[in-house]
Amino acid sequence: MKFSRNSLRLIAAFRGVPKDCFERPLPPPKPFAQVLNQTVQRTAKLYSPTFQILQAHWNDWFRGTEFQSVIPERLDRWSALWLKAPDAIVRQKLQFKSEQLLKTLNALVPGKIESVRWVG
Repeated sequence: MKFSRNSLRLIAAFRGVPKDCFERPLPPPKPFAQVLNQTVQRTAKLYSPTFQILQAHWNDWFRGTEFQSVIPERLDRWSALWLKAPDAIVRQKLQFKSEQLLKTLNALVPGKIESVRWVG
């Protein structure tokens, strides 16, 4: 964060004031049930039936193809499938075939996968 020259002078003038005068009180902690519920909602698609089917059948579907070395990492809340490639060369090569992969996957799994993202 950048401060203006006048702000810096004011801050320098307040250096002698105890910290307790400036600090905001901490908000009360969230209940465990609320934190757990938010976490489950964020990761719900990670354990969705579509993602479980992808993990279970990926090797069978893509055996003998260029996509055999790729591992499905997660399916996010925007229905983007994250795939982990073994190295940057394979990742770049397969990025050009993302549309073909999407058509194939949407024909094989329930639900719609909107896009493919690549992880190294």
